[in-house]
Amino acid sequence: MGGGGRGKGAQRWLKGRGVRVMNVDRPRLADTHTEESSTAGKLLSGGIWAAGGKVVTMTATLVLNAFVARLLSPTDVGVYFLILSIVPFATALGGMGLREAVVKLVADRIAEGHPGQARAVVGAALRWTILGGAVVAGIFALGAGNWLGVDVFNVPHLGELAVAIGLLVGLMTISNQLAESFRGFHDIRMATVTNGLANSVLPAVFVSYVFLTGSGMGLPGVVNMHLAALLLTLAMAGWVLAGKLSRLGASESHHDMSLRSLALPLMVADLSFILQARIALWIVAASLQSTDVALYGAAFRLVMLVATPLVLVNAVLPPIIAEMHTLGKRQELQRVLRGVAAVAALPSAMMFLLLAFFGRSILALVFGTYYGQAWAVLVILSVGQVVNALSGSCALTLMMTGQQKPLMVIALASAAFQAGLGIGLSKVLGLAGVALAVAGVLVLQNAVMVVWVRAKTGVWTVASPAGLVQGGRVLLRSLS
Repeated sequence: MGGGGRGKGAQRWLKGRGVRVMNVDRPRLADTHTEESSTAGKLLSGGIWAAGGKVVTMTATLVLNAFVARLLSPTDVGVYFLILSIVPFATALGGMGLREAVVKLVADRIAEGHPGQARAVVGAALRWTILGGAVVAGIFALGAGNWLGVDVFNVPHLGELAVAIGLLVGLMTISNQLAESFRGFHDIRMATVTNGLANSVLPAVFVSYVFLTGSGMGLPGVVNMHLAALLLTLAMAGWVLAGKLSRLGASESHHDMSLRSLALPLMVADLSFILQARIALWIVAASLQSTDVALYGAAFRLVMLVATPLVLVNAVLPPIIAEMHTLGKRQELQRVLRGVAAVAALPSAMMFLLLAFFGRSILALVFGTYYGQAWAVLVILSVGQVVNALSGSCALTLMMTGQQKPLMVIALASAAFQAGLGIGLSKVLGLAGVALAVAGVLVLQNAVMVVWVRAKTGVWTVASPAGLVQGGRVLLRSLS
């Protein structure tokens, strides 16, 4: 009795002096209800914006790809898809892992009651991002682009567009950093708008206008449309973020070293995941026919329909995972992770069935009759994405719970294994062999990450019907 009184007295003394104290007593039912409702509210609000934004950007991407496929020859469409696979890798290199780091650190600082430090983190991350993006863009424009086009992929157009692609890399690096800064503040709305406008909506509007007016456009014009979209998005997002930061008060001191030490393994892991997702297209470009690049690129674009539910979940979860982990809410974190994994897996499985039965017709409808022959590749890739959805947000959980280095090792090993397997199977089975390598390694990688998350954090991320029911109850409570 006396010990408990002294403990509570100490807590009151610390709180009176502005020190944040966690309540280690058994939580009251009302407190638990409030915490669940708060988490559910964040998931619901963010999920609505992420889902709505993804529907818009997915539609815009399909429209963009459909019109580009009709404006350009299959060879140029292959080059366009190749550009879209190179830019994210170069962008991640320029971003130096700061996108993911800023989400975790900002969410942590806000949870700990240090908004001034959150502002300092965002400012430091933006400065480093601008520098990194400029360096990588310059390297690409002044030599790397031409080398990739001529010596690696045998695609001269890539070298001819090196300067424009370099600009694309620099601007997209900054745009992605702005979007993730919003995400760290739980502002899923602005994160979704920033990514959607830059990558899909505005380019689709511009290209649609050209196609519908019969003006005609070549590959350089399509790239320039992407540049114009990025410039407009940067102006809007930069203005909104500046206003948000000004409301946080004065910037508090923050050591850049902690930001960079967290970002380095995240950068390697991010590069490895992007490499794993794009290397198949690079293998096709380097070892198969140029038209095969267009076929694989079309299948890869359409398989994103299966991946979208988990992408939506992952757009909302990063700050929630970081916050719950920081506050030690392990059981609640597992309920959230398993519930949202089930929410993601169900529509992914339904989309897989749709593509398995009608994928050939959908490919022909979206890209043109020629692209219907990519159906087998589409189905194989879709199987891997269904397993990915069932595994839940295992990579994201590692990223947001201090397990960046194991994540980096898993990602590097997976990328290397996929590259070797893809090259070997491409010589035997062609496009289908490359797709088999991608899907097989994705399944294996997710199995390793799920087990590692359980071992290091004590939570499961795999989809759970029970978690789905419980998650639904929490959401209903938040709406009542």
